[in-house]
Amino acid sequence: GILRPKRDLDDPKNDLIAERQRYLDKLPKTGQAPSVSENANSNAMLLTKELQENEGVHPSKSLSFEAEPFELEQYNADREAYLQKTRPARVFQAAQPGKEVDPLVSRSKRYREVLQGESVFLEVEAEQGMPVTFHTQQLGEFDNRLKTITVAASEEGIAKVKYTAVSGVRGIVKIMAASPVHSGQLKYLVDVQLPD
Repeated sequence: GILRPKRDLDDPKNDLIAERQRYLDKLPKTGQAPSVSENANSNAMLLTKELQENEGVHPSKSLSFEAEPFELEQYNADREAYLQKTRPARVFQAAQPGKEVDPLVSRSKRYREVLQGESVFLEVEAEQGMPVTFHTQQLGEFDNRLKTITVAASEEGIAKVKYTAVSGVRGIVKIMAASPVHSGQLKYLVDVQLPD
């Protein structure tokens, strides 16, 4: 006789592939995360240009994993250039704890519940004018339409960003925040539910 896969001989109700598909069909539809045009804003345009220039670079050296060391004098000389660059690894560049180094402090709740499509504001206390980077490895976007954003603290010493749970986001989203002039890394959890 001819050897045939077991699922060809079994009752279709016992087919694991079909069973999985039936299970997936019963789940609520989360939608798809919207794509972001390379011309969406200056952050996206700069990131696209840098990725094109670094085509073929080994992933361990890619922009996603690497961030240049923070130089305060260089930052003060051209803050806008630093803020425009998208560097997820900056969330791992917090300052070393010490007498003269204040920890990064959250001004907003660290756990939030939202419906898909809604936004939350995240705020941290930071030295006036100093950068704070927010990053998520999951879906969703900040004001720059990307998953990473660096903002400068206001005159009141507040760094504030808006995170939006775009289509396709569901469940717990982890967001990290850090500053190169403050110690510690903040972690936020945004619990995204589907609308009824």
